[in-house]
Amino acid sequence: MKKIILLIFICMFASLGGAVAQEAIPTLVPPTPLPTVPSPQQDALRSQSVVSHLQENGVVRIGILFNEPPYGQLDVRGVVAGYDADLARAIAEVWGVEIEFVQVTRQNRLDMLMQDRVDMLLAAMIHERELDQAVEFSQSYRVSRQALLVREDDPAVALQNMVGRRIGYVIGTAADEAVQHWLSTTGQGVQAQPYFTIDEAYRALFATEIDGIVGRLEHLRRVSSNNPEAVKIIDEPVVLEPYAIAVPRQDVAMRNLVDRTLQYLVANDTLPNLHETFFPGEGFPYDVIPVWDNLGENGPTPANFATDIPYPSEYRAARIIYAEDRVLRVAGLQELPPDAPESERRLLAFYQGLLTQFAERWGARLEIVQGDPVSLIESGAADLAVGVNLDWSLADHIDFSQPFLMHGDRMMVPTNRDITSFLDLRGRWVGVIAGDGDSEARAQYWIDSIGARINLFTINFEGNIPTTMFDTQNVDVVFGDSLRLIPHVQADPSRLELTERWYTRKYEAFALPRNDIDFRLLVDYTLQEMQRDGTLASLSQPVFPPDTDFPSFPYWPGSSDYLGLSLAP
Repeated sequence: MKKIILLIFICMFASLGGAVAQEAIPTLVPPTPLPTVPSPQQDALRSQSVVSHLQENGVVRIGILFNEPPYGQLDVRGVVAGYDADLARAIAEVWGVEIEFVQVTRQNRLDMLMQDRVDMLLAAMIHERELDQAVEFSQSYRVSRQALLVREDDPAVALQNMVGRRIGYVIGTAADEAVQHWLSTTGQGVQAQPYFTIDEAYRALFATEIDGIVGRLEHLRRVSSNNPEAVKIIDEPVVLEPYAIAVPRQDVAMRNLVDRTLQYLVANDTLPNLHETFFPGEGFPYDVIPVWDNLGENGPTPANFATDIPYPSEYRAARIIYAEDRVLRVAGLQELPPDAPESERRLLAFYQGLLTQFAERWGARLEIVQGDPVSLIESGAADLAVGVNLDWSLADHIDFSQPFLMHGDRMMVPTNRDITSFLDLRGRWVGVIAGDGDSEARAQYWIDSIGARINLFTINFEGNIPTTMFDTQNVDVVFGDSLRLIPHVQADPSRLELTERWYTRKYEAFALPRNDIDFRLLVDYTLQEMQRDGTLASLSQPVFPPDTDFPSFPYWPGSSDYLGLSLAP
């Protein structure tokens, strides 16, 4: 009896006095999922942006996972570490605010954001289309993938080599969804075997019960870290996984603050360097986070952004899709004069082909609206516009779709000349094209950067380039926007080529009504489906450099159906 009383006393002391006398030790054990609280029904739209909280309190509350290395984890010192954590600190530093990390789980993180318990989620979140109905995402700051791991001696080098073979995956995870997608598209004939853990699947791989494992790239690397020479990961992705920051839906000020900050961190190399630290050798995904014009030399702060949330007076998707006469009103398609250069004709044809695809996939009729594109979008007279550069000076007036075309300054040289850059042009002549913006100043910038004596010659008309280079020999090379140079390279590939370097990159996108999120998603999903099925790359051939890989624009995994439309061909 005395022993029982003593045992009870010890237990009480351990749970009371002992707990007081001892500091809490951070745990690395995955947290038990907190009970999810159903999100409250929002009877009214938000009136204030999260930016108002940042301005008033000087603190940003960031929801983050504590058990998902290398993105976020609580280390033995009680410090939140990882790629997401370091990115969050970089963002807070730019904003000039304190940072508060709030632990979230995969089960409760959306509710934590929607209930205003955190300001944003930097929690290893994949931008999946199904989540767009609950939250809004920033540009992607990393693109990973569901990948295929096989034994090192396996002859497979592509997914098609696995047809008729056995692959494993962890049931109930993103790998499960990736495998089902694979089976329904290009993976017919693959035998899929579910497992409860990735370690169990890894053991089955070396017991030759299966021939490969589908899983998140980081998880595959982690499970094979003790013996990396025994396995290899196939380069071809099963499914791409773009990571992004989640903010409250239709909080356009907060989304713009986050996106502008990400671009600032790209422009000053902070984000690419951070990416290289955690994912060495992978390469930063510049195509999914283009830097807009007028970004500014100083980092954005919450004080520079409005705190109200403007809502559109009309939601375009509902009018275009559900109206009896489906009409898509388009601005920016200008009539060209008879003597317009070939590059302008090609760009107009590209726009027309792009919009024709939109009309066909939406079952709509195109209506061209003439006038200033930005004013027409802002007034509601047009639904989308082409020919408007991604520009932060317009962010308080319109929104932009994701990019659909990249162009920028390149150098065109004769194929038989050993010229790769301005360094090879000392004492020679560089041609610039009249009408190509400030191309002379742009070329002079690169000339000054190497301190060389290089001469500039203005070519008055784009069509005179071959004559100026080969007949009169007034110039050795031509420098300018790739859109101006591509027609000549494609017309005369035996004599002309582009050097590899991009001196600048600009991204074409649609100008859209501000904060009309469902319409913006409709446009983005359509562009992504056109990218996935090859339509976008095919349409871009006349306006994108030959023998150059087409940009890897964002693709968010999810259904091809949206708002009752099937966006796939």
